[in-house]
Amino acid sequence: RALIFTTLGMALPFLTLASVWWWLDDRRQPWLIGLFLVLYFLFFSATGLNQLVDGTLQGKLIRPTRRGRLLGIAGIIGSTGAVCAAYFLLRPWIQLPNHDGFVYIFLFNGSAYFIAGLMANLCYERPDKPSAERPARPPWWTPFVRAWQTFRDDQRFRRAAWMATLFMTGLLLFPHYQALAREMLGTSDLDIIWWVIAQNISVGLLSPVFGGIADRFGNRLALRFASFLAALTPLIAVLLASPWFPFGRQWFWITYVFLGITPVTMRTIANYTLELVPREKHPQYLSTMTICYTIPFLLSPLLGAVIDLIPWQMPFLAVSGTIACGGLLTFRMAEPRHDDTACG
Repeated sequence: RALIFTTLGMALPFLTLASVWWWLDDRRQPWLIGLFLVLYFLFFSATGLNQLVDGTLQGKLIRPTRRGRLLGIAGIIGSTGAVCAAYFLLRPWIQLPNHDGFVYIFLFNGSAYFIAGLMANLCYERPDKPSAERPARPPWWTPFVRAWQTFRDDQRFRRAAWMATLFMTGLLLFPHYQALAREMLGTSDLDIIWWVIAQNISVGLLSPVFGGIADRFGNRLALRFASFLAALTPLIAVLLASPWFPFGRQWFWITYVFLGITPVTMRTIANYTLELVPREKHPQYLSTMTICYTIPFLLSPLLGAVIDLIPWQMPFLAVSGTIACGGLLTFRMAEPRHDDTACG
């Protein structure tokens, strides 16, 4: 039930945006920025809860040595649909006058999440046995205290959390890749479509590769390969945007091929977390890892300001080094697949 409601919750912001965008003749309204930020917040809140519920459900239904296969199948199906949608739908929609195409873009995304929420009814799980006594409702800060205790007391999880936090700094640069290409290479909105296609093809190809590594050798090795490959992404962007590379605009899509590593790695981190502890602790550990994900985003405004103040190459190189440090941390992480105490 939680999976259904959180997926439907992801649909609501897009359907609202589609309705508002269709209703407005003049889209340059000052209040539209505030509405967009509120809906943006609601969408990613629902997304975080959805990922938590989905991870918990996978920990309940899928055994550890088959989660990588599920990652691969989902990546292939999802990327195929995304590539087809980008080529056949997004490309003509984004060229409509007066930005009318965003009505269809928002409506398509909202409808897809709505259908996915209805399809969640097809999942079947046995309900957990209810406790004999219903515990009292704890204060609102209790989950954060428990998250800190989890991070403090479990060394294996703490090392994985540090690795995940360092890896997630790569997402801070995500909007800056597009800005970099536009300012340094003169790219257009149509170029973005080809980048989206390249990224989704990458996800479809990498998902079964990393999923197979995770199933056969453990998630730690998959995370190690993913971290070091992801660390190359900012370096490739710097090279392609530099005057030393005369064909940077034609080849900038390679940057987005490497960006396809990010969603695959996030799913692999969740699978690694599931294997650290027994099933009854999955929600606590996954939610704590989600908090670790969000820490780098607190630095997002600072990074944007720094890019404007110093040579733009330096923040990109710094993020590359940070992700690589996360890769080095995998050598100190435990492999729960070989640990008899892990039951996830």
